[in-house]
Amino acid sequence: MAERIVFSRSLYAPEAVRAAAAAYGELASFELQVSAEAIEVVITEPDESVADVLVDEFCNHALHETIVSLRG
Repeated sequence: MAERIVFSRSLYAPEAVRAAAAAYGELASFELQVSAEAIEVVITEPDESVADVLVDEFCNHALHETIVSLRG
């Protein structure tokens, strides 16, 4: 089953979403599409042991990475 998440570029940095995908890369497969307005992420093949929390944790990590990058 695939999960689709759309992050607004007005709030999230593409590099931050890429960093989150890399951090969680051993737990699922991530495909990113970056446009002028959004970063679309499709998550597939989640590890069953974390499947119920993976999307929420991934989104939190992407937000954290964005905040860290903005603070420099």
